[in-house]
Amino acid sequence: DRTKILEATETAEGLKLIGTQKGAAFEVEADFVVDASGAGGALAGTLPIADTSAEIPFSSQLVYGHFDGVGQLGEELSFASSEDPYPQDWSATHHLFDGGWMYLLRFDDGRVSAGLVLDSDGDAHTSESDRPELDWARVVSAHPGLSRLFDHGVPVAPGIRRSARLQRRLAAVVGDRWALLPQTYAFFEPLFSTGLAWSLVCVERLADVLVCLGDERSRQLARYGALVEQEADHQQRLIEVTTRSRRSFETFRSTSFLYFAVASFNELRQRLVPYRGAEQSWAWDGFLGAAHSGLRDLLLEAEKRLDGCAAAYGSWVQAAIERYNLIGIGERSDHLYGVDLDCVVDRCDFLGLGREEMVALLPRLRGQASKG
Repeated sequence: DRTKILEATETAEGLKLIGTQKGAAFEVEADFVVDASGAGGALAGTLPIADTSAEIPFSSQLVYGHFDGVGQLGEELSFASSEDPYPQDWSATHHLFDGGWMYLLRFDDGRVSAGLVLDSDGDAHTSESDRPELDWARVVSAHPGLSRLFDHGVPVAPGIRRSARLQRRLAAVVGDRWALLPQTYAFFEPLFSTGLAWSLVCVERLADVLVCLGDERSRQLARYGALVEQEADHQQRLIEVTTRSRRSFETFRSTSFLYFAVASFNELRQRLVPYRGAEQSWAWDGFLGAAHSGLRDLLLEAEKRLDGCAAAYGSWVQAAIERYNLIGIGERSDHLYGVDLDCVVDRCDFLGLGREEMVALLPRLRGQASKG
């Protein structure tokens, strides 16, 4: 807390860090350092790790704040209904518009965290002195639904702010004496909220790495770095395809099915199916199917088909995800999906399980031991 790393030097024993904590100078040496500082880039700012952010082919900035008095979706927007599987006002909601999208996160006390993710030209030097409240007012007032929601919304301290460019990526994930968690290594956009899950998977992997010694640690560390790079490529492609899809809501919705089908398939597989690999655990399987050539190929094919007919693209997506669609994505006209365990059980063969075996494993979805 309140610590700044000013210098990192590799030594024969590990890494020596020099910095300040609460204004006081300090030094510390460690056999191995994990950088979990996110955008702060504690090691990236002191070790010779190149910044490759300029190679990311899309760009956006965030205008954001916390607000009191924001209206509720059920009262302001006609599409919210008592039939929805989840209460929209207490969910993470996303609103798409030309040039970007907005997220809304309502806290228990009614206060709302909201942000506009706006397409940009990649300028990383935009400062908060550029009056981000003007961009906020311009976008919100241009969309009647959002305008009604924020009619009585009042920003709370420190007010509406603007980020620099959101997209960032470094040239390396690991060194001999250090490793980066994924949010320190790369970030693309908050649309699918992958950050926490990806980081937790990598914490588990690094725990496996750090119990190893000598050459085995080096091998496992290299494996960790290669897998995180592969996963970053996978997520970068996902966001690139999704960003291009926003020109048509129908196309965007179909593209989102690629994410939701793959995410739910991998989540259910990892929770329900005992790991049968020769070593370690599901943590090394590849986040969001990044190590699965068939799932990676879905995004490559989607890129080629995006500019065609929206209906034809949607039909292709539905057929492409069929093998992974454990929860019925795209099979309801209202596109509202609650928990449907009957659907999961009916498709037990997707996970290589029998019906009775699947039913016995379902308690694992709540973290409970299965029967038998």
